[in-house]
Amino acid sequence: MSSKQSVQFSSNHFVIYRDNSGKTATEKQIVALSQSWKRNEYNGYLSRATRSKIVKMLNCWAESIYVYDKCQNSDELRKNRKLRFLTLTLSARQSMIDNDVKRRLLIPFISDLKRLFHVEHYFWRAEAQKNGNIHFHLVIDAFIDKSKVNYLWDWHQWKSGITDVMPTEIEKYHSPSTRIEAIQGNEAVAGYITKYVTKNEGGRKIFGRIWGCSDGLRELVFPAVAFTQEVAEEIIRVEDKHVYEVVKRDVFILHMASVLRHKCFEDSWLRTEIEDVYLLNYRQLYSSPLIE
Repeated sequence: MSSKQSVQFSSNHFVIYRDNSGKTATEKQIVALSQSWKRNEYNGYLSRATRSKIVKMLNCWAESIYVYDKCQNSDELRKNRKLRFLTLTLSARQSMIDNDVKRRLLIPFISDLKRLFHVEHYFWRAEAQKNGNIHFHLVIDAFIDKSKVNYLWDWHQWKSGITDVMPTEIEKYHSPSTRIEAIQGNEAVAGYITKYVTKNEGGRKIFGRIWGCSDGLRELVFPAVAFTQEVAEEIIRVEDKHVYEVVKRDVFILHMASVLRHKCFEDSWLRTEIEDVYLLNYRQLYSSPLIE
């Protein structure tokens, strides 16, 4: 069996990619690749490849947190770290270019999230509202009181000149410019990503960068193994015992079962292999000790 085949794992499925290394690229594929290589500037929208990259990165982040908490026996070390989803809008008509909004408002806001509220890692995505204003979606890894994050965002709006109204009374502050919510279960991250973070609604394009993240998220290792005979036999062993959906295509085979959560993989060494990857990711993100 070819070692060039691989198995990649996600929160609710795993995929076996077929070995197509000996096949010749079609003319259509060559044209698409050449256009991609020539695209040196931001075009204001997320490409399919970029959306896929973002989904994998955020899913890997969430799964690393999930596995660490599940495997950690000590309440003292278990952080119960949860991802939060923020939506940030402008309180007035946008009067400056997109890059200035990001430079004068978004970046200082994120810096204060890290300084004041112990946010360690973050992801942001910019898009345009129907009224033409830029707005932002953020994923962060720390709890922040709604009134405080609302106050902080509006304070930066005032400081950057977006509005001329200075916010007051931080403990009771409220305005419609922010929304913050906990993602109920890290396995639900994929749903949030699909709904908010990676959509292209066809509105005006965003000038400059349309997404960004903390450096640590870029270094995450996606769990994958070579599709060896040993791996194939283990998957067949599990399939023989349990029934779950399998979708076969020319270039991949999709197994709709979570190696981390589905009971059919409870006694499988594959689960241990994948958990080890996520635990290493967590340790690198949060400088946590290895679990014995």
